[in-house]
Amino acid sequence: MTKWVGGLWQLWLDVHLEALGRCYVSARLTSSTYTGGAHPDEDFEVFNWLRPANRRLTHTDLFRDGSDWQRGVLVLYRQRLGTAADGLSDDDLTSWVDHGYLATSTGITLISHWGRSRADAALPDVALTWEDRP
Repeated sequence: MTKWVGGLWQLWLDVHLEALGRCYVSARLTSSTYTGGAHPDEDFEVFNWLRPANRRLTHTDLFRDGSDWQRGVLVLYRQRLGTAADGLSDDDLTSWVDHGYLATSTGITLISHWGRSRADAALPDVALTWEDRP
């Protein structure tokens, strides 16, 4: 972030803590940078931290070894999105399955900050319980 300050540009960061447990911390991060021009650039990320190991939470921490977890989660995500997923390909949804989830005490929540385009409303959050996991 210091490079933004040094360049006299602007950076806004919003951190929304979603879950704080004994084993993990999960948050949504939205940042907006402005370096001139008509519009700022917005970026969105999730942050999942495995507290006992003092590192980022990974897929192998959450999903069973040897399972086709990505395909299983994608199918559940599409089903639970319902008509909100109309017109979206698996490729459109895969990034949210891979990198757009938050760990919670009841399971994982798949989130998308954008819809079909950045101009569209975001897709609804989809909660999967630990029992739903493939």
